[in-house]
Amino acid sequence: MPVVLLIEDERIIRENTQEMLEANGYRCITAADGRVGLEIAKKQGPDLIVCDVMLPYLSGFEVKEQLNEVRNRKDIPFIYLTAKSEREDLRRGMDLGAADYITKPFKINELLKSIDRRLFEKKALEEKVNDQVTDMLANFVQIARHECNTPLNAIINLSEFIGESGQDTAECVEELAKCINMSGKRLSKTLNNLIEVISIKHYHNEDISCYKHFDLTHTVERVVSEQAEAFDRLSDVEFELVKIYCDTILEEDFQNMVTELVNNSFKYSLPNSKIHITLKEAGEQRNIELTVSNWAKVRTVFSTEDIRPFKQFKRQVFEQQGSGLGLYLVKLICQRYNGTLEIKCSETGYFTATTIFNRHQDGIRQ
Repeated sequence: MPVVLLIEDERIIRENTQEMLEANGYRCITAADGRVGLEIAKKQGPDLIVCDVMLPYLSGFEVKEQLNEVRNRKDIPFIYLTAKSEREDLRRGMDLGAADYITKPFKINELLKSIDRRLFEKKALEEKVNDQVTDMLANFVQIARHECNTPLNAIINLSEFIGESGQDTAECVEELAKCINMSGKRLSKTLNNLIEVISIKHYHNEDISCYKHFDLTHTVERVVSEQAEAFDRLSDVEFELVKIYCDTILEEDFQNMVTELVNNSFKYSLPNSKIHITLKEAGEQRNIELTVSNWAKVRTVFSTEDIRPFKQFKRQVFEQQGSGLGLYLVKLICQRYNGTLEIKCSETGYFTATTIFNRHQDGIRQ
């Protein structure tokens, strides 16, 4: 049975509306003022709220404003009841996220239709989100099984082989050690990316002392060189860099972003094709702009909106290593600093990823 919270200070309207809602299959909780209504909404989390605008202690607008600050309550459908119909009041309510606006006096059928419609929309949205979460978890299980078990099995089997075989040459042991090291790094990268995504989504570092003045250009050169050496493609890299220093981005975040963008380019491009990295200041605000471009092995068209956790594009074609968190991590880092990630895939197969940050923006540290 759907639960509706009715916040209305006029007793007759409150009692009559409650009676009609309960007669039509709803459980109705009531409050006679905004302050009590807000507390009930926070504690009980009803399926929908019907709220008068003019209320004692807290107005309907203030109730919605404060409810918007509560993470697991801000999306409750909210219907305003009001004797006012001025455009500015309507606009204020809608700007706060109200689902509907019903003017007094109203017919109960009008309210019932609005409630039914909003609850239907809420259910449809929840089903869509649940489907997305289910798909995400399915992808995670599939990728985690592969990305964790594969390097773990390599580490276990190779170490057992070394322990059981006493006649291996030094060269053989050295080669096995390299394989173990690569498997360990692969597993470490998968786990670190997962930790970073969770940290960015749920924790914010507000310690200003963590923001140090550092050389972005040097970081780009170092990270790209490390990645290129790992892929044995040092000759494929082209740099176009200007000297930039910054203290409004965490160096660790910038390093992670460069690593994922460049790693992505090497994985999805052919050997001997060029990887072009550009770092520059753009516009009057001297925005920091980092671009990584490459020719893709197979043309893959997607946009920034398509980037989700554990989503790998054309995995069945490439059979590439990776958790599907790389570009999603870059996207989250950009959002952390009010920046943008732009993805372009041309019809000829040229792939470009560009990140843009306003280095002077107030409140860039979140």
